[in-house]
Amino acid sequence: MGISQLIKTALKGVLLMPLVAIALALLWLIFTILNKAYWDAWVTRMCTSTDLVTVFETVDLRDPAYSSVPLGVTGLPLIPADTTRAAGDPFYVRSTSNIDRRFGGVSTGVSETAIVRAIDGKVLSHQIWYGRSGGDFIDLGSPGSYFSCSELGYDSSELRRATFLN
Repeated sequence: MGISQLIKTALKGVLLMPLVAIALALLWLIFTILNKAYWDAWVTRMCTSTDLVTVFETVDLRDPAYSSVPLGVTGLPLIPADTTRAAGDPFYVRSTSNIDRRFGGVSTGVSETAIVRAIDGKVLSHQIWYGRSGGDFIDLGSPGSYFSCSELGYDSSELRRATFLN
């Protein structure tokens, strides 16, 4: 093989490298779009096929026993988390999350929230929430995109709205 043949082969390799890089970038872009669509469809299916809010007992906040429960600007009660509640708080919120890391930078999660009556520990209501985060084409350390039951029109305050009457 002569020197000119080596130069031609090297030039072909140099010219092909950007094309290969572009092809790989396009494949990754297509993969991320399809991967996010798949997990968004999973979130949609879970949000629409599950009773997101289950109420076991409603509480009438007009009852004098619950006059100390503060209300927010929306008229819904402000219920502290179980880790920040004071001794006299009649209710608290207990939350858990389970996050699964998926291939392609996607995380899916299931969050469960319960409103608990403090005096007897009874769960008054329960909410399940599904979501997907990340999986973007280029992830530069930012939180990335997010998709959850909220994007489908479900309201996360429905748990308090369904549990408390005022």
